[in-house]
Amino acid sequence: MIKCQILTVVLGLIVIVLGGSLYIFYRSESLALFEWVRAVGMYDLVYSMRPEEDLDSWLVYSLPDGLWLLSYILIMAALRNFDIRESLLYSAPLIVGAFVSEFLQISDKVKGTFDIVDLMCYAAAVVLGVVYVRIINKCINKN
Repeated sequence: MIKCQILTVVLGLIVIVLGGSLYIFYRSESLALFEWVRAVGMYDLVYSMRPEEDLDSWLVYSLPDGLWLLSYILIMAALRNFDIRESLLYSAPLIVGAFVSEFLQISDKVKGTFDIVDLMCYAAAVVLGVVYVRIINKCINKN
């Protein structure tokens, strides 16, 4: 089981780095993230690596949030020994928060623009996380 946990945490970290890379390389430099990049002295390096071409907007604006949610679900699953109920219980605050914050954007109670694609990325993250945990459970229970 420990091998599955380590691999899952590594997968979760890869997923969060992928989401962060989309932000760093394709999002506006006015985001708070770029203040952090400047603070650690990496702005010039990051700026030099930013590609000239654009990606589809959903890849830049919606997918990173879904990837971050998936990462959290995977890491919680590993920490909770792939118990589906406990994994979802510990992931629930972020899952609920993601959906609620998106809906609150409709009424301007939360800064941002409501986007159905964001909701689809959140839903996909939850489904992928649950499917992953179930597959891992089947593999663990076979052995």
